[in-house]
Amino acid sequence: MVFAAIGPAAAEPVSLTQNHRCAFPLIGERTVPVIVSGDIPAYAAIGDTVETYVGVGVRFTEEDLGFHRPDTIGGTARLEVTIDKPDGDHVVTLPVDLADRDVPQSGGFTIHDSVRLPAVTVTAPGEIRFHVRSADLVLRVRKGGEGYDSACTAEPADTLLGTVRAPTPAAPVTRTLDHDCALPLIGNQRLAITVAVEIPDTAPRGEPIGPLPFTVRVEFTEQATQAFRLIGAGWFRGTADMAVDIQTPAGVRRTTAAIRFVETAIPESGRFTVEGTGWHPPVTFTDAGVNRFVLADSTIHMRLRSVNPSPDPPETVPVTCRIVPGQDPLLAEVVTPGEVGPPVDLTVVATTHDSVHLAWKPPAGPEVAGYRVSTGDQVSDVEDTEAIVRGLAPDTDHTIRVVSLDAAGNASEPAQITARTRKAEIAYTLSGETTIKASRATVPLTGRVDATLGAADTYTADVTLDPTTARLTVLGVLPVEANVVFMPATSAGGLADGTLTTRTSVGVTVPGLTVLGFPIALHPACGTIVDLAVSAPFDPAAGGVLTGGYTLPPLTGCGRLTDLVNHFAAGPGNTVSVTLSPAAS
Repeated sequence: MVFAAIGPAAAEPVSLTQNHRCAFPLIGERTVPVIVSGDIPAYAAIGDTVETYVGVGVRFTEEDLGFHRPDTIGGTARLEVTIDKPDGDHVVTLPVDLADRDVPQSGGFTIHDSVRLPAVTVTAPGEIRFHVRSADLVLRVRKGGEGYDSACTAEPADTLLGTVRAPTPAAPVTRTLDHDCALPLIGNQRLAITVAVEIPDTAPRGEPIGPLPFTVRVEFTEQATQAFRLIGAGWFRGTADMAVDIQTPAGVRRTTAAIRFVETAIPESGRFTVEGTGWHPPVTFTDAGVNRFVLADSTIHMRLRSVNPSPDPPETVPVTCRIVPGQDPLLAEVVTPGEVGPPVDLTVVATTHDSVHLAWKPPAGPEVAGYRVSTGDQVSDVEDTEAIVRGLAPDTDHTIRVVSLDAAGNASEPAQITARTRKAEIAYTLSGETTIKASRATVPLTGRVDATLGAADTYTADVTLDPTTARLTVLGVLPVEANVVFMPATSAGGLADGTLTTRTSVGVTVPGLTVLGFPIALHPACGTIVDLAVSAPFDPAAGGVLTGGYTLPPLTGCGRLTDLVNHFAAGPGNTVSVTLSPAAS
């Protein structure tokens, strides 16, 4: 899945006050504050470009101006800017032109200018500090065509205007969850929200990780599109508060990642997707152990802009999105190591379709009290140097981590390994019956199903049905037996949430009939193909009952008896019910 670049965080207003000593006629020297302000983002990713303007304001009070108030005040100054980067400093001097401004009859006022700082590209993790010092302030004071210039002296002052933090890149993790979101006009809509975050696997105790770059993608339904269009909205913009519960050995704390969405056109119909980026604030862990980042219910602040231009800003509409129960909201795990060492020589001993057998050696150093084995949302503690992780999806790569635990429960850095489970190959015996509506006949069925469960819950099977006999009555009185032969068939589908859904195409032939005890041979090609769809609860380990309905298409190739055969066989409304039982190995 491809996401847009994170980009710098939303700029945050910052300011400094740097005092200067300036001389005025009659009243002597006064302290004049110079306010240096700017909008500097708190975070940025490697590769981002940080651009900002700095404002310079010189503020005068009633006392500074005295009873001999001038007509205008302006001036000049310099900004000495030092940009302190992990890969070196950049120093620049920028001129400031404070345009003449009329002095009001009473009260204080401010003269000001703004200058653009050099653009800075983030090339390495760490902090970028913007130091700004105002210098060489000269005030230009005029009254009645005359006046004077006052050269001011800067006093010692703080110069750190703002800091941009660039986190160390980490492996991205992604989670997509269905949410019930209360949209205006139409109420709850089920929206798929995908969250991606770059987060490290481990974090030392007492040292912050982050800020963590977040990318969020929201897919709106066709009904949502229609509702937005109904109220005249043509553009989507807004923000989101993505709530995260951080589960640590010390407890649970709720945090929030602030997201800003890119303005996106709303189509006239169909689904559409909006994407936003933002940052999760830095996190510090004080206790050794496993820390889990778990997604929680969030709020989207929508601002729908009208198709037609409007002078009024769009109203912000908060939308609460709750995670649909039954999903795994775990986003990531971060291990804070303890003093014990990690397991040594972690290896895969064996795999089945739903389990992985692991073994390892204890680390040297402090005594290990036990081990914690985890993958996804499965976590188990063991005392021995081996474990079997069960309940895994078949034919899938599983990353499993093992940490050592000391007597206090503190965890080491993890040992990690990836193992692929086998495809699940399960044989079943089949027994049951099918009912032919056209002749009200019940036909017994027996056979064998060789099934394979693969990655992403895929299901395929080879279906072999034994020849059988259909006993029916023609014209209400004439007993007829039909020999029925089935061609080998392949079934394909999936197993999701305990429900098996498959589709099978079975070739059926009727090579002969027996009427009043007299056999009548038909052409070997007398037959048809049945398309059978089944959807029913099913446990692959225990088997189960599968039911479905189907239409028996007209048979062909039966010679002069084709019409007769189709009269008591072809047509819709037929049913099938079979039981699959695990075959004896």
